[in-house]
Amino acid sequence: MMTKFHSDFLYRCDPDFERLGFNRGDFMKLLNASGTAAAGPEQAKWEQGLFLRQWFTIDEAACIICGRHPDEMEDWWGEQWPRSVVSMRQAILDAWRELDIDTDGCGDVQNHHRVSHPSIKTWCEQRGISWPLVRGPQAQPVAGAADAANFAHRLAEAELKAERLAQDLAATTAERDKLRHELQGLTDDLVSAKKEAAQSQADLKQARADLLQGKSRTSALKLVGGMALAVYKIPIKSGRLTGLAELRKDLDSVGVAISEDVIRSHLNAAAEVI
Repeated sequence: MMTKFHSDFLYRCDPDFERLGFNRGDFMKLLNASGTAAAGPEQAKWEQGLFLRQWFTIDEAACIICGRHPDEMEDWWGEQWPRSVVSMRQAILDAWRELDIDTDGCGDVQNHHRVSHPSIKTWCEQRGISWPLVRGPQAQPVAGAADAANFAHRLAEAELKAERLAQDLAATTAERDKLRHELQGLTDDLVSAKKEAAQSQADLKQARADLLQGKSRTSALKLVGGMALAVYKIPIKSGRLTGLAELRKDLDSVGVAISEDVIRSHLNAAAEVI
């Protein structure tokens, strides 16, 4: 049987055998071959909380890597710790630069400081060391009769709600179309009112122009009639208009060509406003 130095022993080597300088695996082979091997220590059982933890003390991490539950540390105080745990703890301390360690403001990294769960897991994987806290694939629960009934009830409620929403949508769409039709009618009325207002503005403007033109015409007729009375002594209010020849002659002398009939018509109109 080959003896080994302490530094060569595996981390699962039994502490008693390691102190004697023998490899536990070699002893177990001999014991198994002879049929006298005793059952080894049970593998630590990891509760769900360990899987969910984000931080471990370096002591706890060393225990977990060595397959020992952190609660076992309570039994080691004042006693010699398993050499595998001590060796792994030192390995973690030596690799502190590669790990996410919370020193809580202390300068040097110590075994009671905390190392993050993701970083210690990655550190182990990079070195071919098994990190025990790895969950296997979770089986999906099969829905039972109660679950199926619950799903059916929820589906029926969802379908009923969808039907109500469809009815509300139809009513809202109809109301929208009605309002849109009314809005179009109001828009047409507004366009028509604007056209009528524009026409009324034009009519008012024309009426004002006509009124102004009528006043101007009346003033012009009064001026013509007054000149005929004052200068030419033409009796414009009598049935007979005498002296038109002299008026026409004077108009011709200044280049205003106008017939006696036109002069007579204007003087008759002037007689109505004077």
